[in-house]
Amino acid sequence: MHIGATGEVPTRPQNWHDWFNALAWLAWPRAKTALNRRHVRAIARGETRRGPLRDAATLLDECGVIVATADPALGQALDDMRWQELFIARRAEWGRRIAAFTLGHAVMEMGLTPHIGWCGKALILDVAPDFFARDDASQLSQLDDILAARLDDDAFLPRPRALCPLPLLGIPGWWPDNEDPAFYDNAAYFCPTRRAKSATVSA
Repeated sequence: MHIGATGEVPTRPQNWHDWFNALAWLAWPRAKTALNRRHVRAIARGETRRGPLRDAATLLDECGVIVATADPALGQALDDMRWQELFIARRAEWGRRIAAFTLGHAVMEMGLTPHIGWCGKALILDVAPDFFARDDASQLSQLDDILAARLDDDAFLPRPRALCPLPLLGIPGWWPDNEDPAFYDNAAYFCPTRRAKSATVSA
């Protein structure tokens, strides 16, 4: 409510979590403002305790990774957790028809010590094929606009399960070990179902 009323984001000194939150505000100013508006609207309706809508907003804010794709089949492979298809069979599509952009500040903080088990919560956004011809700043700005507009509709992202688990070390270019296809054989990390538990997997 303080952010909504004043535009000020409280930030503690010497605190990694707040540092990455500040960076997220700089990178995603419109989407972060829209996330805040979503919480303010829910509280104004009497939802002082978080329900599914605010839980989903919080999960996106803390652990969200925006996955832009120009091919719905790639987004479906992610949603279905078909890791072999997504990361091996269609590996060449990364950076050309699909890409991941970190939003969540908690998942950024966990990236200080990357480990098997590091996982984000993916939100898939469809983009036009020419999106991938843009430079990084233009891509991020476009996603910020798209996401902010979507978040202002409370029918969008109504519950946490609308987000997909995404093993971050599997993204091509994010971790050197994933150059070896055998890396993806770790079914404890690359879970075949959302019911599987991967949060405490060790290397």
